[in-house]
Amino acid sequence: MKAAVLCANEDVRYLDYEEPQVAPGMVKVRVKASGICGSDVPRVLENGAHFYPIVLGHEFSGDVTEVGEGVTKVKPGDRISGAPLIPCMKCEDCQNGNFSLCKHYSFIGSREQGSNADYVVIPEQNAVPFDKRISYEQGAMFEPSTVALHGLLQNDYKGGEYVAILGGGTIGAFTMQWAKIFGSKKVVVFDISEERLALAKRLGADEVINTTKEDYMDEAKAITRGKGYGYVFETAGQAPTMHMAFALAGNKAHVCFVGTPHADLVFMPKLWENMNRKEFKLTGSWMSYSAPFPGKEWELTAHYFATGQLKFDPGFIFKKMPMSQAQEAFQMFKEPGAVKGKILLMNEEKVDPAAVPKKKLYTGTEMPCIGMGTFGSDRVSAPEVSEAVAGAIRCGYRLFDCAACYGNEDKIGEVFEKAFAEGTVERKDLFIMSKVWNDMHRHVEEACRKSIADLKCGYLDMYFIHWPFPNYHAPGCDVDSRNPDSRPFSVEEFMDTYRQCEELVEKGLIRHIGISNMTIAKMDAVLPLMKIKPAAAEIEMHPAFQQKEIQKYLEERDILPIGYMPIGSPRRPERDIMEEDIVDLELPEIQEIAKNHGVHPAIVALKWAHQNGQLPIPFSVHNYYANLKCVTEDPLTEEEMASIGTLERGNRLVKGHVFLWEGAKDWHDIWDDDQSGTEYF
Repeated sequence: MKAAVLCANEDVRYLDYEEPQVAPGMVKVRVKASGICGSDVPRVLENGAHFYPIVLGHEFSGDVTEVGEGVTKVKPGDRISGAPLIPCMKCEDCQNGNFSLCKHYSFIGSREQGSNADYVVIPEQNAVPFDKRISYEQGAMFEPSTVALHGLLQNDYKGGEYVAILGGGTIGAFTMQWAKIFGSKKVVVFDISEERLALAKRLGADEVINTTKEDYMDEAKAITRGKGYGYVFETAGQAPTMHMAFALAGNKAHVCFVGTPHADLVFMPKLWENMNRKEFKLTGSWMSYSAPFPGKEWELTAHYFATGQLKFDPGFIFKKMPMSQAQEAFQMFKEPGAVKGKILLMNEEKVDPAAVPKKKLYTGTEMPCIGMGTFGSDRVSAPEVSEAVAGAIRCGYRLFDCAACYGNEDKIGEVFEKAFAEGTVERKDLFIMSKVWNDMHRHVEEACRKSIADLKCGYLDMYFIHWPFPNYHAPGCDVDSRNPDSRPFSVEEFMDTYRQCEELVEKGLIRHIGISNMTIAKMDAVLPLMKIKPAAAEIEMHPAFQQKEIQKYLEERDILPIGYMPIGSPRRPERDIMEEDIVDLELPEIQEIAKNHGVHPAIVALKWAHQNGQLPIPFSVHNYYANLKCVTEDPLTEEEMASIGTLERGNRLVKGHVFLWEGAKDWHDIWDDDQSGTEYF
């Protein structure tokens, strides 16, 4: 097998390594994701390893491949997370259920071989099975979640109190969520990072406070009306936040230190007196175990991740990197503050591109039946999108949907260029699509050549007119923004843009023309005027917005319907989210089908799109393997397809407010909704 082996200080090598063998009572796991813990960093960078060589890694998830004699808890094929502590089970602390305090313990990934490898073997009791709706990335985050929950359990947590979370990192974010799940009057997260505070808000924090503000303590006390906080959890391991905990605590409060300090900590007499006068309880929390081993911390994490009440946000993860790049990953920690979140080392799964069904265009050209979108909205940076594209290519994706206005084509182009140079894939094997943005409708060739240059792809397999009018708005603008030059759809203007695209076909710059965000009335007006028929049309399509009429219209004309936002885009920009919007993945019918198939609801939406005749183009930074694989196996039944067919709610998510022109009543005018008899002739 392959493993990331720590051979000496700062020397991690990706090597052929002896594959661990299963013994009685043991479980062999094919590792999918392995997180780099803060405790791993000094082992690599500060001569902190117990011995060399060693395979580190103790925050992991994967699939059971083999079980030893006597194992009944799990079976091959089960998806599990691993509890890394191996207590002796014989000492007084173990006998009392205090496994974290065992003095004779072993530990996966520090005292014995860990999970930064193809395989790891663990005791049966350390295997924590979880539902297949939970991703491997989530599975690798079980350990931090359980550490957070252990802190609450150590303090006999009861709801109805004000709760302060000091530190908005991974442990802090999970502690906040557990406090919310188990009831609280209000949970407030304190941090110096606006990015981490924003993550806390997304995950459900009632309030967030930036402690760099001069008056932050006044703000914190005002929330409780001067009473102070009933529970204070310090998760940062920093002297200032530990001192802060004493100041925020109310009378008879519970103060818990979860974070581990890495510098001298001095409490002046006055500060200590504060504890005496308030009579609060100060406790420490170490690791994440209770009886029966590994404890309710692990059981509850598996349950609440599966139900979605314990939320997993991509903001938890700083980077996903192939296991082969472990050395590069650890080197990133040498720059203080450079790593902002969890780094996951991945044993990447692959789908044979030949196994992915194809769609045939009217030209005879075949393209994969599912692709990767590259719109990162406001939540995913261009480098993060490009990293996902790189992983997707290695995974087996061959169709990529790009656009000039996404602001990331140059970064994606670097990925394509590297993949071509390394022989990972050839240009002819990829189907690359881009779009001309609204401000370039009179300069289509210039826009096209720039996209080709940025994407470093030589030509485009398909080039879309992104919107059927030149109404421009700046990226990221508010939905209430209006450009005074905006105007209604014009057949003449649209056809001028389209004829420029036809010229691009003739010049060999593009292979096919696509249209996007069109209505039947608009297509009726322009299709007869075209010399080259469009090969595909991108339209918003998902279970709560199925667009059956327009899909039938396209299919009758041999134009491929490509569905964007196929899972309802739960992470679209905040400015585009309206109170009345339906969350497709929360529909009971979708969730029930997902439960029956043992998959995430997003997978159900993609299966439905594929089986319904659409070509979906989902975007995911983390779950692209599952998205691609889902079209190759376990189709939905006729009954399940029929059930989803009843979920139409008219739930258009991309309304296009910013494109409205003077005189337009509202966004419905963009889609001809109130003018069913509209004719653009």
